[in-house]
Amino acid sequence: MRQIGFSIADQALAVGGMFLANVELARTQSKEDYGIFALTYSVFTFLAGLHNGAILETYTVYGSGRYNARFAEYARLLWRSNALLGLALTATISIVWGALYWIKPTLASAVIPGTNTVLQNGGGRDSDTVWMDLNDPDPARRFKAFALAYAPQMNIYFSPDGIHWSEPQLQTINSVSDRTTVFWNPFRNVWVNSARGSATLPATSKNPNHYSRVRYYSESRDLKNWSPVDPLEAFWTGPDEDDPPYAGAGGALPELYNLDAVPYESVLVGLFSWFNPGPAYNSSYGPGPDLVELGVGFSRDGFHWVRPTRGGGRNAFIAATNVEGTWNAYNTQSSGGGFLVVGDELWFYFSGRSLRKPAIGVGSTGLAVLRRDGPLCSFDCLTECRRQYGGNGASWCALKLQVFPF
Repeated sequence: MRQIGFSIADQALAVGGMFLANVELARTQSKEDYGIFALTYSVFTFLAGLHNGAILETYTVYGSGRYNARFAEYARLLWRSNALLGLALTATISIVWGALYWIKPTLASAVIPGTNTVLQNGGGRDSDTVWMDLNDPDPARRFKAFALAYAPQMNIYFSPDGIHWSEPQLQTINSVSDRTTVFWNPFRNVWVNSARGSATLPATSKNPNHYSRVRYYSESRDLKNWSPVDPLEAFWTGPDEDDPPYAGAGGALPELYNLDAVPYESVLVGLFSWFNPGPAYNSSYGPGPDLVELGVGFSRDGFHWVRPTRGGGRNAFIAATNVEGTWNAYNTQSSGGGFLVVGDELWFYFSGRSLRKPAIGVGSTGLAVLRRDGPLCSFDCLTECRRQYGGNGASWCALKLQVFPF
């Protein structure tokens, strides 16, 4: 009975202590910080269970009988197995942590001494895109930066390592406006200028004609000669009658604020930044939240898009919370380059802002992760379902793992 009592007390202290610790952390920490703790502790308990099942219990049950006359050999086996598993887990965690934990270094070659600033474009700060180009035979042009100096001029810089940059080339890009980005289309071997502009969209059976932010198009094979020279000659894409107002019937219609794209397998994945305006931004708009969220689309040629899902909020690919005081409250937008392929996952870096347009507030960087193999489920801060993508029967998901404040 005494041993049973000690066993029950041990479990009560372990489980009860962890329960109280979780309650205290949930009460005192922010949602993001507690989410990081919960994820980290979940990984720890998984690894502890793996170690217990793979080594401790296995070797205790089978090893004690098999090695009962060879204890020294049994001890060496235990040490070796624990060391190998420990090294493998340490290496795995180090790789993952290195990708998640970023440090701002102080660079001797920085253009501003004592900082990590490696490039100054001398103008505006909107829509700087950095692209690693592995196809360029010139190693000095391995990295390319497309930086808005001032509308409509976007400069192009080159670098061998992403740190030491050239002067801007003489030929610039006609950006038309701010929030213009550039991406590479490998299926047609062209660079694409995704230019932000505005247009009056014609009336449809669902919507009246209305003025909206849209995207214009130009392309180049050599980053010097663009067709058309003026992107305003080539209307590209924007909202259509199937894009519902965020606030429902009678609400302000969404506008296309930005479009980034990245090649993935046999398609281009487009990240559409949808501006859902409202009277807080301009009194001429109908009901709406005045926020920006990310949608997703797919293209075979980089010009024509299929968007299986529409709408904001829970239907957005990466939504803004629309909750005051949160890091991604009112403005989530993609970063140039779209996403990274990391092992069997897709990593989407995106920006979040704490205030509504046109204010900025505190800017942060979020990371959303998708598995490459479906079906998947999606969570916000580990628990809240966000979206499913139909089309090919797979489900897309976003799991916010970490937030890196600027």
